[in-house]
Amino acid sequence: MAEDFRVGEVPASHKIGVKESDHLKTIFVTKDEKEIFSYEADLVTQQLLKFGLVKFKKMKEPHLVTVWSSGAHGQELIVFDLSKFSEKDKEASIVYLYGSAWTIDMEINQERISIKGNKEVDAKTKLPVKEELTFRP
Repeated sequence: MAEDFRVGEVPASHKIGVKESDHLKTIFVTKDEKEIFSYEADLVTQQLLKFGLVKFKKMKEPHLVTVWSSGAHGQELIVFDLSKFSEKDKEASIVYLYGSAWTIDMEINQERISIKGNKEVDAKTKLPVKEELTFRP
């Protein structure tokens, strides 16, 4: 799987890989061919849909931005700060988590990620309520 995006001045030495073991997906990042980060899906049904590296302004290391399937048709955005990765606490590097029962759209630049998603269904209109959130590191 090739990365879907690379934003900002991400060094060429940073590469993303994906592997599968016992039907669970694991995404990992290498720097100069040495693994510096890995994250394994919690569920067999969780599929990796989109991923890429983002070098935000004012941040020393790039962030890994991932979108996973969640439930029947939902999606989950997980943003990882690679500088905070710890083998002992694999969730320590999670700096942003957004889940939706619907699909997620994103706009990414070197300062922020704008997330466009939907909340639960409105009781009156029977339509999902749109929401827009922003992640800034």
